[in-house]
Amino acid sequence: MITSIILLLMYFCCFVTALNTDNPGFTSFYDTIMNRAFFVDPSTLDRAHSEGKLFFISLMNSWLTLVLSVAAVIIIINYFMVRFKATLQHVTEITVCLCVSLSIALYYYAFLVEARYELVMSSAHIGYFVTAGLSLVIAVFKIILLVRDHKGVKKTLLIFPAFVLLLFVELFFFCGFKGYRMCKEYSVNYGLYGQEEHVLRTDLEESFAGNFSNQAVDTDEGLFFLDYDGSIYPECIKRMDSNGEISTVFRVTDDSKLWTIGYDDGYLFVNRKKDIIRIDPDTGLSEKAVEPEGDDYISDACVVDGKLYYVIFSDNKSRIMVSEIEDGVLAEPQLYISDINISGVTSYDTEANLLQVYIIGEPARTRSRRGMWQQRAEARFEYYVLYEDEGFGADCPVMVLCADDSSKEYTFYVDGINVYNGKLYYVLLTERGFDICRCDLDGSNSEVIDSADLGVDCRDMRTGAMRIMTGQGKILVTCSDMEPLLGADNDTVYYVTDLV
Repeated sequence: MITSIILLLMYFCCFVTALNTDNPGFTSFYDTIMNRAFFVDPSTLDRAHSEGKLFFISLMNSWLTLVLSVAAVIIIINYFMVRFKATLQHVTEITVCLCVSLSIALYYYAFLVEARYELVMSSAHIGYFVTAGLSLVIAVFKIILLVRDHKGVKKTLLIFPAFVLLLFVELFFFCGFKGYRMCKEYSVNYGLYGQEEHVLRTDLEESFAGNFSNQAVDTDEGLFFLDYDGSIYPECIKRMDSNGEISTVFRVTDDSKLWTIGYDDGYLFVNRKKDIIRIDPDTGLSEKAVEPEGDDYISDACVVDGKLYYVIFSDNKSRIMVSEIEDGVLAEPQLYISDINISGVTSYDTEANLLQVYIIGEPARTRSRRGMWQQRAEARFEYYVLYEDEGFGADCPVMVLCADDSSKEYTFYVDGINVYNGKLYYVLLTERGFDICRCDLDGSNSEVIDSADLGVDCRDMRTGAMRIMTGQGKILVTCSDMEPLLGADNDTVYYVTDLV
C-alpha cells in the first residue's frame, strides 16, 4: 500500500505539472535559425502556417500527460481489485513503473537527441527525473520481492499486466510516435550544420565580417570590393593595393548584378543571384561555378575557411549548400542546413546575413525596420544604420548601437560602419564632406582619424551611398551617386587613408 500511495502522489504531481506547463524548459538554437514550425511552442507561435498543425512540444506533453494519468488510474484499479493478491499487485506495479520510467526516458530522448533541444533545468524537470528514478527503484524492489517470496508467477496473473503493457504501447503510438516521426521527417533539413560545434567566431568578427557586410574582402593580392561605378547596383569589381591605388578587375557585360564577393586559392567567387562565377583577378576571366535549377536563385554567399557557402532560395524556402574549394575548383556541394530563416535577398540585409547568422554563430534577429545592414561584435553589441525608423526620417541616416541590456545609442549622419580588430569604424557626414571616425565597441572614446573636404554638404547626399572598408593597412571609403553634389564627372569618390 505504501508504494501505491507513493506512486499515486508522484504521478499526480507530474500530471498537474505537465498539464499546466507549456514548456518545462527546452530551448534550441534551431528554433531561432530555422522555420521549425512543428517544433515551436504553439503559445508563442501566432504567425504564418501554424493553425491546424501538431506541434512537437504540445504533442510530447500530451503524451506524457496521458502516460501519467493512465499510470495513476491503473495503480488505483490495481489496489482495489487485487489487494488480497500481493503477487498480482507486484507484477502490475512493476509493469506500470517500468512503462512510466521508459516513457519519461523516451520523452527526453526525443527532445534532446531527435529534436536537438537543450535542457534548461527547472522544477518540472526535477519532478520528472525524480518520478522516473523512483519508479525504477520501486520496480526493482518489487522484482526482488517476487523473486524472494515466490518461485513463480501463474500465467493467469499476467493477463492484467499484459493489458497494462499493451495500453502504454498504444499510448506511445497514439501520441509519442508521432513526435518521433516528426523528428525523423525533419532531420533531413539539418545537413552538415548539425554535425558541427557552433560557437561565436570572434576571429571572423575581428577581421572579416565588417568587410563582408561592405561587399569587400581583403587578401594577399589586395582589397577587392564590389563597386557601383555609376550604376544603381554593383556592376564591377575593383582592387586596392597596398599603396592605395585602385584599379578595375572585372566588369559585367550583360544585365547581371553583383551581390557578394569571396576569395580563396587565387580566385574570386562572386554571387550574381542567378549564379556564382569564379573570376581570375589577374586576367579578369570568369566562368560559372554554381548555377541553380529552374527559378531558384542564390540569395547570399560567402567564402570562409576554404569553403563556399551559398543560400539557394526556392518555393519560399531556403537551404544552404557548402562546397570545399581546392585549387580554385569547387567540390561536389553538400547540404549544410535547410528550411532556414532568411527572408531578405542581399548579404547586407538585416534579415539575410549568412555569415553572421550561420557561420559566425550568432542567432538571427529579424526586424521590420528598413536598415542598410547590421554588424555585431563579440556577441555584446549590435550596430546598424537606419533611414526610415523611430521617427528620424529618410534624409537622416542614423547609426544605432544596441547593447546587451537592450539600451540604444544614436549617432546622427552616419552612413557607413565597419567593425575591425575590436574597434568600430564609421563615416560621419559633415558640412564640408565627411570624417572617418573610430571608437570602442561600446561607443566610447570616439575620435576622428581623417577628414575629407569635398567642399559640399554631404548631409544632403543620398543615404546608403557610402561604405567603409579596411585592408592592406588602409581604410577605404567609397561614395557613390555623388553626381548631384559634385557634377557629372564625379559620380563616385574614393578616399584612402592609413589604418592606424
